[in-house]
Amino acid sequence: MGTNTDFTGAIRITPCVEEPLATRLKQFMDIRHMKRNVKTLHTLFPDLEDRKPMSLFGDGDFGEEGAFFIPVETPDLNRRLHEAGPYPEGLDNKFSMNKPPNPCPSLYCDLVLLNDPNNGRSYLGWNEAEKSYYITDWIELIAGWLSERGYHLDGKMFAVVEGGMSYYTITVDGAKVTSTEFTPEATYVSEFNDLLYED
Repeated sequence: MGTNTDFTGAIRITPCVEEPLATRLKQFMDIRHMKRNVKTLHTLFPDLEDRKPMSLFGDGDFGEEGAFFIPVETPDLNRRLHEAGPYPEGLDNKFSMNKPPNPCPSLYCDLVLLNDPNNGRSYLGWNEAEKSYYITDWIELIAGWLSERGYHLDGKMFAVVEGGMSYYTITVDGAKVTSTEFTPEATYVSEFNDLLYED
């Protein structure tokens, strides 16, 4: 069933993420991240120039297990996976659809990039998806990639797990990302709950 986590706040990125990286990063955050056979991708797209717009950093590198690949057939993917192979866009079999590639922590990113070019910055934040997992890991991954490309990230996000089961903050300073769980200050919680839930 899983748990719901709500996030508030955002991470600021300076300067504003430039095009075409901004568009590719938005596309990347919006896809299902599936383990792909890079050799098959290279066979499907043999020309380096054709691969560039389908790669996260625009260099034609699809990354380990196709982690940087931005698919072009996604609308047809579910239908095509129920047919007998060959499977589309570098998937070895229908089970590959449920395995994220290294270094992606999960199938979905659940983050969104918003640009504010007039003020020279972008923001990275939660896309309000239900049951968002591995948000800290995704932020750390993206912060590392953007820091390597000269962007600075800073800010703090606050997370509430399942209506108060736990609380934590995600703090970002450059490529350094930390997560700290804490208990908010409240009084007489156990005493009150004992009386509230007694038989």
